[in-house]
Amino acid sequence: MNRLNPRNVLALSVLHDKAFDLGMITINEDMTVRVSKKEFRVSDEFVVTTLKSYDGKPIELPDKFRPDEDFLDYHRQNIFTEND
Repeated sequence: MNRLNPRNVLALSVLHDKAFDLGMITINEDMTVRVSKKEFRVSDEFVVTTLKSYDGKPIELPDKFRPDEDFLDYHRQNIFTEND
């Protein structure tokens, strides 16, 4: 079951976890953050500014249980919304 697979987990803050689930951000093949250019209906400018500040930044990878590229590719192809 993938839900229990430790390689299907990213340690994210509440803000980043929600943004990831909504397709506002994803992780590129080079393990950098990619922020969607799509305009989301977010009334809090802090949230928008904070997310945009991470665009292109590398994530810190764990020593053990690195993220599985297949799971990240699925997210990029099916969840992340670049432009709609």
